[in-house]
Amino acid sequence: MSSYMFHLREDAMHSTFRSRSALLTTLLAFVLAAVTPTIASAVPEPGANAKRGFRLFARSLGAMTINRIYCGLSSDGQICVDSTNSSTIGGGFWPKGTADQYVFNTGLQLAGIIGSDGGDWAGDTTGAFFFDPKGTTQHGLEVRPIYNFNNPADFAEVNADPNHPARVPAAPDPQADVFQSLLQGRVSASQGDIWFMSWDGDPAFAAGRPHPLGVVVETRGLGWNFPSGNEDLLYYVYTFYNVTSLTRGDYEAQGIRSSMVDILVEQAT
Repeated sequence: MSSYMFHLREDAMHSTFRSRSALLTTLLAFVLAAVTPTIASAVPEPGANAKRGFRLFARSLGAMTINRIYCGLSSDGQICVDSTNSSTIGGGFWPKGTADQYVFNTGLQLAGIIGSDGGDWAGDTTGAFFFDPKGTTQHGLEVRPIYNFNNPADFAEVNADPNHPARVPAAPDPQADVFQSLLQGRVSASQGDIWFMSWDGDPAFAAGRPHPLGVVVETRGLGWNFPSGNEDLLYYVYTFYNVTSLTRGDYEAQGIRSSMVDILVEQAT
């Protein structure tokens, strides 16, 4: 049996919704359950991976390898997938270095109703599948590549720029509420941070839906080897941004940090 669990901590959830720009931040703990694994329990449909080829640019693929867990990553929004982009090999192993595969693949699936100010799309129900086990209705694309702060080059790049969007958010950014004040503004909040951004807005990826939802997702993965028990846990902070406005002020009114506003306006254009 292959198994995984997500635990949603309500005390760690922060959300702010406004008429023009929406922001939702959620903290998830990812637990690799101690059950007997089966390697091929979630294989995609034959040919499902053919719609998008292997991407050669840097850090579109990576992995969290903190402590006893190996969790492959893809910057299009998939978690614990094969880090070589195979459609028939899983990506979540515990303990790492063994063949004990507890997660084949996983990721986000979102749905929403377009607001009354959505023009011709107003009132439509549509979705954003950053992860699709079938492989035929996957909508996620990279906005920013994977930064792994155990990689000296990634750490140095972000450390050299005090306004880099991959830094741990600091107040007044609403996402800062998730992090203890001493961690805000740092390059990394844990012993194993990763960071990347994805979105669903490319109209070329419209399979199974009438049009995109218009959401950018900021993903930060964290891992600690303390206190006891944390060596088998990964944490993910997901922040969802509504990028249907071209006006900077709509994002700045939420307190979103300037470097992130630059990215959101770029994606909305």
